[in-house]
Amino acid sequence: MKRETPDILDKARLMAAEAAFVDNKFQQKKTAEPNLTQEQLAIEMSITQGVVGQWLKGITKIPDKRMVWLANRLGFDPTEVRPSIADYAFTRDSEQTTQRIREPSRTYNTRIAIVGNAQAGPDGYWDDMGHLEHGDGFIVASSKDPDAYALRVRGDSMAPAIKNGQIVVIEPNSPVHQGENVLVCTTDGLCMIKEYRLYNETDEEYTFGSINDQHPAMTVQKTNITRIQPITMVVAASLRQA
Repeated sequence: MKRETPDILDKARLMAAEAAFVDNKFQQKKTAEPNLTQEQLAIEMSITQGVVGQWLKGITKIPDKRMVWLANRLGFDPTEVRPSIADYAFTRDSEQTTQRIREPSRTYNTRIAIVGNAQAGPDGYWDDMGHLEHGDGFIVASSKDPDAYALRVRGDSMAPAIKNGQIVVIEPNSPVHQGENVLVCTTDGLCMIKEYRLYNETDEEYTFGSINDQHPAMTVQKTNITRIQPITMVVAASLRQA
């Protein structure tokens, strides 16, 4: 039987540690998105479920660009698990960097602008900062929606799934589904991060909830809703770039 050299063993241990870290973040994310599966991640990355499974089991190493994508999708800082990723040195003006992390043709954005703040509470608001190019910085991420934008979360009603200060990505052209987190805006000026729980067709009203039980559920008439859009990604505040 061939004896493994110390160098090979060290690489295997490092790969296993990275896999365990990412898998833990994946399991945490599933508390906020119960329908999230390895297959869903694979579809979003245009790869096979088997590849994702091998990554999360530590059988094969996660490529740097995929680690960045997973970090954005699952909400962690990629340099926390793989410090060498900082060598990508993402910058607003680096087209070469943009090309290096660009996902397959089904994805569009590599820089998603942070255009304001969304309150995660009953007195919510969306503090519009104006045109996308003049917002509060951006994050490097991939999206299937060319109109995707990001908001910084204020408040704790969605903790621990979405924490105060984290950044959420909204895809306005994607469908919303019950049980998922959404950005909902109303005619009285509120714009909030909530869990979409129910739509009552008879009364034409929506029910939204909060993960934090200290914040009660709320019901809003369909006619009073100006916007309801899915949150497809939660990103650590540390990934914001100016």
